[in-house]
Amino acid sequence: MQKPVGSTKSSIGLQLVVPLAYLLLALLYTYPLVLHLTESIPASYPDSNQNIWNFWWVRTSLFERFKNPYVTDVLFYPYRNAANPLQLYYHTLQPTLSIPGGILASFLGNAAAFNLIILTGYVATGWAAYALARYFMGYTSYIAPFLVGAFYNFGAYHQHSVGRGQINVHWQQWIPLYLLFLHKALSKSSTKNTYLYPMLAILCLWLTFYSDWYYFTYLGMYSVALYLFMIWRSFRKGKEGYNWRELSLRAISIGAGGLLLPAPIALGAFRSNSDGFLVFNYDLSRQETILESSPLFGLFNPERSDGYRTNPYYLGFVALALAGLGLWVWWRSENKRWLWWWCGITLVTLSLSLGPYLRLNFSDDPATLLSSGIPMPYQLLEKIPLLNLARSPLRLLSLATLGISLMAGYGAGWIISKWHFLRFPKSRYGIAATLLLALFIADTLALPLKQDSLYYPTYFQEIGKDSDRSYGLLELPITSHYTRDSRRMFFQTIHQHPIAGGYVSRRVIQLYEGIEPIGAFFNFPPQKSEAIFAANPQPQLKLLQLYNIRYVVLYRDEGLFSQEDIKGLEEYLKGLSGAAVFDDGRTAIFHVPSATDSQTALLATSGGGYEVQKLPDGRAYRWVENRLEIQIVTAKAGEVQLDLQAWSLAAGNHLEITLNGLTQPQLNLTQTPQPQTLKLNLKTGSNLLSFTSLLPAAFPQELQMPFSDTRRLAFAIGDLSLQS
Repeated sequence: MQKPVGSTKSSIGLQLVVPLAYLLLALLYTYPLVLHLTESIPASYPDSNQNIWNFWWVRTSLFERFKNPYVTDVLFYPYRNAANPLQLYYHTLQPTLSIPGGILASFLGNAAAFNLIILTGYVATGWAAYALARYFMGYTSYIAPFLVGAFYNFGAYHQHSVGRGQINVHWQQWIPLYLLFLHKALSKSSTKNTYLYPMLAILCLWLTFYSDWYYFTYLGMYSVALYLFMIWRSFRKGKEGYNWRELSLRAISIGAGGLLLPAPIALGAFRSNSDGFLVFNYDLSRQETILESSPLFGLFNPERSDGYRTNPYYLGFVALALAGLGLWVWWRSENKRWLWWWCGITLVTLSLSLGPYLRLNFSDDPATLLSSGIPMPYQLLEKIPLLNLARSPLRLLSLATLGISLMAGYGAGWIISKWHFLRFPKSRYGIAATLLLALFIADTLALPLKQDSLYYPTYFQEIGKDSDRSYGLLELPITSHYTRDSRRMFFQTIHQHPIAGGYVSRRVIQLYEGIEPIGAFFNFPPQKSEAIFAANPQPQLKLLQLYNIRYVVLYRDEGLFSQEDIKGLEEYLKGLSGAAVFDDGRTAIFHVPSATDSQTALLATSGGGYEVQKLPDGRAYRWVENRLEIQIVTAKAGEVQLDLQAWSLAAGNHLEITLNGLTQPQLNLTQTPQPQTLKLNLKTGSNLLSFTSLLPAAFPQELQMPFSDTRRLAFAIGDLSLQS
């Protein structure tokens, strides 16, 4: 291995200087974060809020509830609750970050915890890359390996993860550490590392999986490739080979050990597929994959904007120039074995990062590329089970930039070694390194880093003091979830009560559509009370009471809906519950009055019938062509009696009835309104009751009825009421 000039014997003091230097560089690249360490975080993108929620939830579930953090009952309430919790096995929960982050947040606050995790990631990633570089460059070298750590640590890809709030992507330290221990574990056998390095490699695999499973899969791919490469070398004639049996045993041991702790999460993810709550939309995922791929020209575009590196693909002209020089230096060295290896790893991962279709510019339309784009090697990964779940080819830059940084380190080492041509003594090698680092900083630094002060409605602190955690909050306007609900998850860390939405790492079904009561009553414009339900005053308020929703929160500043709709919702809420108990101009919070009756079930909404008509005595009814659905909400499971009036257009008709998909006794209909009674066993929460005609619909004139109609009719129903 090459031993670049600028080397000296290692010492504990020197090794401590390295992380300190990376910390100082991190403070520079994140400026002015150090001035607001406990007050704000970088940019506050959706993933920032989600990660702060991860801190809170992992801490709460592990240290307060003593339960599995991969199951939650505080999102998408009331449909996901203690009896029907949401599984988070597909969510980026990252316990390796969330456990320390949650503990820090409980003492220092959310902002300080988040920022310390970021700074820790900078220091640890640089230090780990430095250690890997020393392994390949020789343990007497320290200046060039330090530059390798700086190139890897402060490149555009690593910086951008901070700007996007993706601390799981930012914590890259496990990648170079795993590679270091893997190479040592698979090196020629010795008693010194027989057990130690394989165990350390397995530990790093576990830490990687519980930080970011994308990186875990990439390390698995790297491991297989390295094993095959070393097996190939072991059989080459004339080369100093390895014991292929021991090499295979070590590789299998590391692979099996590395899968041991991830297995429960993988099994949980497999089981959660049957839940039906997560949406795996192939076409949408393909478009997201293209958007998360590296555009070819973007690799060479040093764009800066909004106080952070907005182009995560930029490889850096200084790093690339030094890498080119490093290739030449490495080629001239005596040991070229790892030159070819790292060239191959860099080129392969760089090409895979371009995604399934070649995208030249960031602005290229993904839908167009799907139909007419140039296919790329990444499509091979999409055919492999588990790997086809990945949606971010961009993250393969974590290995590509590591290879570039390592080769750039060789180039930097060569320049430093030639410093004596300028007649500087060897003790001044640090000046050359400083100049190279300054060039790299000028190429990659983007200041100031945009800050966010983490606004939240202060009344949430009062709600958070309530020891009763059973009730939930309804936040308006209702969104399509995903990233739109990220800020609301951050707010949840303050008030600590279940919320009606959520942002998990996979898209979910849309709960609040159709005749779903919350969506019907609290989307804008809200649906009116169903006229065919008798004695049902203010069903909107009763719905909130039955669902144990104590506060309704209206956000005016999200920018997702028109101010006209926001104003309409505000007036609507005032009519239901009176004036807001809190209003800071950005957020209004309304308290839901307590119930004054003993009603435990509610006929909420209906769908499938024609417009309301009235009988001569004033009772309302609807004609139905085929099927009518009704949502019934109850606070507790039990039997209720449903009274109704129903009749058929044609003689001899029957209504097929199902409750939550279970068949109930049929109703026999006559051609005149007749009272009917049903006994229903309701489950807690929402129940779907459906009436389906067994006879086909017809025009009245076809049956020689005394009236005509332009609608096809089957049966009529009205005057529905519940008796608990």
